Amino acid sequence: MDWKQAIGEKWEEIVRDLEELVAIRSVGGTAEPGAPYGAGPRAALDYMLRRAEEMGFETAVVDDRVGYVAYGDQQPHAAVLLHLDVVPEGDGWTLPPFALTRKDGRLYGRGVSDNKGAAVCALHCLDLIRRAGLTGARGLRLIFGTDEERGMGDMKAYIGREPLPEFGFVPDSEYPIISREKGILQLDVTLPFRPYGVRSLEGGASYNLAPGLCRAELDRKLAPLAERIGFRGEVHGTEVTAAGDQLHAMLADRGENACVELLRLLAADGDARMDALFQLLSDPYGEGLDIACEDAPSGKLTVCVGQLRLREEGLYLSLDCRYPVTEDGGALTEAIRRAFAPLEAEVAVHQDDPPLYVRDDSEIVKRLSAAYEDLTGERCETLCTGGGSYARRFGGRMVGFGPLFPGTPETFHRPDEYLDEEALRRHAEICGAAMASLLR
Repeated sequence: MDWKQAIGEKWEEIVRDLEELVAIRSVGGTAEPGAPYGAGPRAALDYMLRRAEEMGFETAVVDDRVGYVAYGDQQPHAAVLLHLDVVPEGDGWTLPPFALTRKDGRLYGRGVSDNKGAAVCALHCLDLIRRAGLTGARGLRLIFGTDEERGMGDMKAYIGREPLPEFGFVPDSEYPIISREKGILQLDVTLPFRPYGVRSLEGGASYNLAPGLCRAELDRKLAPLAERIGFRGEVHGTEVTAAGDQLHAMLADRGENACVELLRLLAADGDARMDALFQLLSDPYGEGLDIACEDAPSGKLTVCVGQLRLREEGLYLSLDCRYPVTEDGGALTEAIRRAFAPLEAEVAVHQDDPPLYVRDDSEIVKRLSAAYEDLTGERCETLCTGGGSYARRFGGRMVGFGPLFPGTPETFHRPDEYLDEEALRRHAEICGAAMASLLR
């Protein structure tokens, strides 16, 4: 099949479907009947399955958490895994987050790059495979999850009820092939005290998103101090807003963290406990927590403060650590508890998701390498990411494969999330060829 021509003829239909899917605010929320992760993720799932049925596919829903589209009933089968939930929009958008904006060769909107653009492309690629009558030794499933951003509990339900695919890929990362994913350790830290003179404090919305803003109301004015230390943010009377770079937690070392910046201001004001806390959290590689480490396959550990807020019982913060594939999350947790012990903090594990490490000689790496090199004319290499995808849930059967090309800005979880339209179209061509290769 000439995938470039086939995708070109279908492109406007793909963009229309993406527009409708982006308009669904599929942020995880409170459980409802038939929607364990909230109404938004379920609405997105229903939309994708309805479109698949309109194309003539059989679909199914597993435990109201995961849906899949089946092409062929052969076993074993291959699979492509995607997710339809998105992170909260956060601050700093200049365009509507839940409306697709087509501007200057880009497609903007929450989920365009993570992961709705790839989801819509995969469905249309499967439709082209069906129309062309391509078949092979195995069936093929598109598996749509709805809880990827909040812990992947959906895949636990799916794996417990459905046969595992022989192999497959997850287009929720980068090209060429992501065969290694760092471990993800997310922690809740509660400190049994209130910072001196702080009436309210709040920053961040999730574990895996470095916040762009952190706000506090104080009982005093710190404008002169803020100016003296080069505070990044604004101070208006007793109201303080620290500014940072809203980033995916895996990119914690590529920008400033608004919560850490607010701690820096409070520490400079003479609060000894805030100074101790700032020293623990000021380094994105974990030096302050005494957990800094790295390895050859995956690089350095990173730490992100995702949330910081004042509660009745004291100060709460969440941490997101992306750790090397040869490290152990349990040992890191104990080291972090020791680091926080002088502040009498309670450290609880929200999630410890072990790393993924798929060898280069595996069947899935071989097949995807051939498809990538055939479509691009470029050498296919395997890489590591700090991100976490569904691939790690399937015991080495899955790897990451697109949609981001080398050198492409990563706008996952950021304001004004986007993909270059031509890059998404090129991804669709490669994705289609790769899906066809899985049938053989």
